[in-house]
Amino acid sequence: MLFITCVSVCLYLQLSASISGIKDFVTDKQRQAHRVMTPVVQIHMRPGYDECSLEQGLGMYERMKSHMSSHVDGTKSVMFHDASGKLLNQLSKLQVHISCLSSTL
Repeated sequence: MLFITCVSVCLYLQLSASISGIKDFVTDKQRQAHRVMTPVVQIHMRPGYDECSLEQGLGMYERMKSHMSSHVDGTKSVMFHDASGKLLNQLSKLQVHISCLSSTL
């Protein structure tokens, strides 16, 4: 009886360690997946930033706000689709990897 209890405890500890490792792996990969969005947004926003940086003189702040607002209005849909597409791609890869990991448990 004591042997069965020891085996059960050992199996429980091994399973807990495996699950903890998978959780850490998933958390890290989720963070990495979300990081792919920043460069995509930066690429789409660059023309707006460049246009704003050319402004000088009296009223430049208002013109910069206007440029940025117009730029965001014109690119937000494409920017969202590009960034979300990259994110979904990364999350799909993670989902496949998790499926492989969970099938080995």
